[in-house]
Amino acid sequence: MSYIKRSKLFTGLVTGFVVLTIASSVGLFLMFVNGEHLRQNLNKEKLEHEKTINEKLMVDKDLTYLQRELNKLDATNHKLSTYLYDAEVEVSDKDKTIANLAADNADLELIKENLGGMQLDNAALEAQVKGLAKSIDELINRNNTIIRRMNELADEQDQLRMNYEKNLVQKGVGRAFRVEAHRGNKLTTKARRTKALEVSFEPIDRDDFMRLKQEVFYIILSDETGSVYNLLQNNKATVQLHDKTIELMPSFILEASESADKINRISFVIDDISKLAAGIYHLEVYTSTAFVGNTQIRLN
Repeated sequence: MSYIKRSKLFTGLVTGFVVLTIASSVGLFLMFVNGEHLRQNLNKEKLEHEKTINEKLMVDKDLTYLQRELNKLDATNHKLSTYLYDAEVEVSDKDKTIANLAADNADLELIKENLGGMQLDNAALEAQVKGLAKSIDELINRNNTIIRRMNELADEQDQLRMNYEKNLVQKGVGRAFRVEAHRGNKLTTKARRTKALEVSFEPIDRDDFMRLKQEVFYIILSDETGSVYNLLQNNKATVQLHDKTIELMPSFILEASESADKINRISFVIDDISKLAAGIYHLEVYTSTAFVGNTQIRLN
């Protein structure tokens, strides 16, 4: 092999080695950069995960609070409930009427098409067909008008329902309601064993504690069907709510119990409970000047 060939071979080897070294260095550098980028992404994902967990805890806490607040809202308005039920029945009947009218329209349209397609030679029959087609058109227009009116009534009913749901919410002066069923000195969850109910709450305004402690409380106890328990005969209570006089027929008229000093809570005991059936019971609490709040208890 000549010197020139050996020099070219050597030069090629050196060049290949240099290129390989540079490529390896660049590859290692890119691997280092990618590794660093992955570590940064991992740290970012950890921070996002921790942030998500913290946000979930806050949302769970808020949901718990909102659930407690929701349980305090007044869920009973007998007059509006009866009206809403009757209105819903009426809307259901109207929906059936609309469906029947729509079916009649379809039949009338078919009859009209069949009549229009007939080739009648008799002039009298043609006149009758024209008159019948006109009557059908008028009847279709009337039915369409009725359907539109029915839809308008349905929209009005939806608006009434929304107004009812808004009016149903009452803001009381109490919060953190708790109700416990007692059998003697022991708590129970059984309806047939319940002899007394203890209801307690915390005033929203702490300055009202002493005033509320001395108030007479009017309690309405009702079951899932809205039936009021142990209605007192001839013992109507007059309550002033938002400058309006409201007459209530309470189930019980009670004063705060002696144990009301604990942690600024007011409590009272309904101790003449008997013969309760299993189910959910709602309690509404009023004073002579305020709606205090409402709560519920489930008895097995």
